Amino acid sequence: MDQSEKLALAEDRVADLRARWTQEATAAAVAFLESRPVNFDLPTMEKDGTTYLDLRGLRIEQTQIDKAYLRNVNLRWAVFRDVGFKNARFVGCNLSQVTFSECYLRRAQFEKCDLVNSRFDSCDFSQARIVESRIDFAAFKNCEVGLQNIEFRKDVTPRAMVRVCRSLKLNSMSMGNFADAGHLTYLEKTYERLGHYRDKAWLPWLGSA
Repeated sequence: MDQSEKLALAEDRVADLRARWTQEATAAAVAFLESRPVNFDLPTMEKDGTTYLDLRGLRIEQTQIDKAYLRNVNLRWAVFRDVGFKNARFVGCNLSQVTFSECYLRRAQFEKCDLVNSRFDSCDFSQARIVESRIDFAAFKNCEVGLQNIEFRKDVTPRAMVRVCRSLKLNSMSMGNFADAGHLTYLEKTYERLGHYRDKAWLPWLGSA
C-alpha cells in the first residue's frame, strides 16, 4: 500500500474503505466474524494505545454470525443486511456510521461501544442490551427496541438523552406503538427542560414549562 492509500484510509474516506474489500478479503472477514480459521492477514489499526481489527467499510449480507464475540473491532461505515447476530457480543467496538438492515439481534450485547450515527432499520432487538455505549444520533426505524434495552453511560448528558428519546419515539411511531411514543415524548421534553436548566438558559427553560 503506497503513502496516498494509507492517507486515504487514515482519513476515513468511505469509498476507499469499501473499495479494499475484495471477494477474498470479505470472505476472510466473514470467517473471522463466524469464529472460523482465517488464512488471510486482516488489517489492524492503532488508536489511543489500543489495537483494533480494522473492518471499516465492510459489507455483508444474508449470513449468520450468531454467538460471535467481537472485542476492539472497528466496523465504522460497515453495512450489514439480513445478518443474524443472535447472542453476539460486541465489546469496545466502533460501530459508528454502521448500517444494520433487517438484522436479527436477539439477545445481542453491545458493551462500551461507539454507536454514534449508526442506523438500525427493521431489526429485532428482543432481549438485546446496549450497555454503557455512546448512542448519540443513532437512528432506529421499524425496530423492536425501547429504553428497556439500554443501560446508559453514567456521564450521559440531558441533551444526549433528548436525542435518544426522540429517535426511539420516532421508531415507536413507525411501529404504531403510540403509547410508547407518548411516554418517550414526555421523557424527551423532561430531559430538554433539564438541559436548559443545567445550561442556565432560563428563557427556553421557562418556555418549556
